[in-house]
Amino acid sequence: MRVSSLPAAGERALAELIERHRAHEAVPVPVHCIAEREGWEIEFQQNLGSILGISGIYRGVKLMWINAQLSSAEQRAVIAHELGHWLNGDETVIRTCQWAGFAYHWDARLEREATIAAARLLIPEWAVRQYRTIDLIAAACDVPPWLVQIGYRLM
Repeated sequence: MRVSSLPAAGERALAELIERHRAHEAVPVPVHCIAEREGWEIEFQQNLGSILGISGIYRGVKLMWINAQLSSAEQRAVIAHELGHWLNGDETVIRTCQWAGFAYHWDARLEREATIAAARLLIPEWAVRQYRTIDLIAAACDVPPWLVQIGYRLM
């Protein structure tokens, strides 16, 4: 069962994205390909330190920088999280990052909602029913276990 909902616009945008890319037909969801089809250029950066990822429009280019030091599952979660910001309409955060040259801006509610969108994008409900445990769901969906815990309440 889902833990919580997203803002109404985010719910619609996420559903449309999943439908448009047939994202939930199989796992793992091809999030990197989905992001690229949505116009994102994804760069894996070695020098991000503790920042997991950041996205914004730089000189007219939709750009995501993802921490190259993360595992593949973590990178997938971060790409989906960054997509979640855009799906949820977190324009204020994105514009702030753009104006400040990708300066880090943090808002706990927006970050949680972006992570919930990431979980809902990468972990189809049918996979939760089929695999049932956090570890099996995480393995099948190629996501970190913490993303399963944040996105779903398992009985």
